[in-house]
Order: sequence, then structure tokens, then C-alpha cells
Amino acid sequence: MFDTTPENDGAAAVDRALKLARHNGDIFVIVATPNASHWSLAKAFLATGNRVLVEKPLALPGEIGPHNVDAEGLRRLMVSTPYRHRPDVSRLRGLMAAGTIGEVRAIAMSWRRRAGIPRPGSWYTNRQLSGGGVLVDLGPHLLDLGLDLLGWPEVVIEQCTLSHAGDWTGRSSAWMAGTANDDLPCDVELGARLALSDTGGRRITVDVAWTSEVAEDTTTIEAIGANGRLRLTTLFGFAPGRSVGSVTGAATIDVALDRRPEVDFARMLQAFDDGTGAAGQDGIAVMDVIARAYRVAAPAAAAS
Repeated sequence: MFDTTPENDGAAAVDRALKLARHNGDIFVIVATPNASHWSLAKAFLATGNRVLVEKPLALPGEIGPHNVDAEGLRRLMVSTPYRHRPDVSRLRGLMAAGTIGEVRAIAMSWRRRAGIPRPGSWYTNRQLSGGGVLVDLGPHLLDLGLDLLGWPEVVIEQCTLSHAGDWTGRSSAWMAGTANDDLPCDVELGARLALSDTGGRRITVDVAWTSEVAEDTTTIEAIGANGRLRLTTLFGFAPGRSVGSVTGAATIDVALDRRPEVDFARMLQAFDDGTGAAGQDGIAVMDVIARAYRVAAPAAAAS
């Protein structure tokens, strides 16, 4: 399902799809609507007994918790995380698993765009419809990867800072054109920095920005271990840019990438069939972290 707006007959399309799903127990449903409808549609289609893949975020921050879905529903619920399975990420994961840097103590991740605000004035930049800004947009990809690399530990939020100031129109994304109807308030964050830790003292840091003073859009994943470091420099997402993922540090490897979205998506679907895709509980855990991060950031914003 990709549109639920009445003016585009989206509501009628949802009704037709639900009727079809109820009469056919072997449909694979993909929910890629605006964020505010993700969880309500996912629940409706899970109730039909079918498998459901939800575009990130699985739900709005605070909308869902670990006890909102029964075990059977979790078995059929999947979350879109295409970058977990990319060849360059897989090489980094393999080097870590092989003990190249010893016991992993920290994961530091960033995804910074130069000018990548998605359609200012649209639902993407309106908190009521999106649930948040860049932390909800880019954050789930990095949090899924970082938590997965560490085995999905329970984490606490040490710090979360959000930035809202910026050039909304001059730094909009070139690959996602706006429309004349994009006139909603832009009331979400443009940048976010997040620090987490688990009970063993391992740390995860996340730095995401829709707009920043970088020369080019870049994604980095750095694993810090007892015996060294591994740093992957690459690029997630749709923006044009680098087509090679480069690992440096304790090992040096370049991985050629085919960054077409359909390639990443096909690889992700294969991972679901193999049982290595992002299951429902992973998406719930990621949104729990994001919801808690916003709560940590709110008092700091009020104090300033």
C-alpha cells in the first residue's frame, strides 16, 4: 500500500486490498505510505494472516512497544532495512566476526548529506505526519545496523541532541522534487546526534543530518575493537555519489556497489526468505530507541 489519501482514492484502494488479503492467505503486503499510517496499516494486514513488510519507520515514535504484537504477528512482520545486506556492509561484518579487531567495544556511525532535505513542506518535514525529522528518516537504518552488529543488546540513551536551524529551501534534495502543495509547517529536526550504551559498556553513536557542511553525501560505519579499528566509508540512500564502499583500518578493502534501489530491495527480500532480514522485533526495538531519544532531547531543548 502506498497511498491512503481520499483525494487519490487511497482509502478505497486500502479497502480493496484488505478484502483481497482476507480471501487469500498467501499475499505479501508492502506498506510504503506516509509514516503516520504505517502501523495502522501493518496491524490491519497482519490481522488477515499475511506477511507484511513495512517501510521504515515501523511506527511513529511512542506508537508501539515490545508487547504490542503477539508472537505469531511478529513472525509475519518485517521491516525494510536494505542496507543491512549490502556487499560492503557484509564485508565489514565478516571482518568483525573473524576477530580482525578483537572484542568490539563501540560502533560509531554517521550519515550526513550536503543538501538532502526531502520535500520541505511535505509530510516528510511535518511532525504530525512523519513523527520526526532526520532521526526518523535516516536514523532507523543506522540504528538497525549498529544494534544488529552488536547482537541487539538492551541500551540506554546517554545523550541526544537535535538541531533545527537551517536553509529549508536552499538545501532541499535534488532527487526528490517538491510540489506546489508542499505547504505544511516544517517543524522537525534537520540534524541529530545520539549516544547509546549497553550493560557491558559498549557504545553506539549515531550522527545524522539532512544538511551539513560536507563536501559530498557520505555514510560511515566504524567498529572500534580491543585490537584496532575498521572504518567503512560508503553512501546509503538514493542521492548520487560514491559507488565504492571502502574499508580502512585493520584491513583495506574496496567493494564495488550497484546502488540502484531495486538491487538493494531484491537483496533484502532474499534475506527475508533466508531468515536474516529485519524481523518485527528489530523494528520495534529501533523505534523504542528513537522514542526514548526524543524524550531525552526534549528537556535539553526546553532548557536552551
